[in-house]
Amino acid sequence: EKYRTAYGDEIVESWQKRIIKFGMPQQMIIDIYGEPDEIKKERTEKTLSETYFYAKDGVKYENGKTSTYKIKVEFKNAIVKGYKEY
Repeated sequence: EKYRTAYGDEIVESWQKRIIKFGMPQQMIIDIYGEPDEIKKERTEKTLSETYFYAKDGVKYENGKTSTYKIKVEFKNAIVKGYKEY
């Protein structure tokens, strides 16, 4: 219920279906996919941008090769701002 109050019905319903939505908080992505295989961070004076990379099933993540990614999720201040499925 705390998610519903903070983020609304549409975000919570997507989370329950394990579907990424813009505006979703970082913790929901971790709930869906687990801890990422790699995290890249960029900090400015006002924002923290992070990109989570998840490896394909059965593939060990090595040397930042995008061919091993299943999904990449971009956050700005811990909120989903972009994602790409490979």
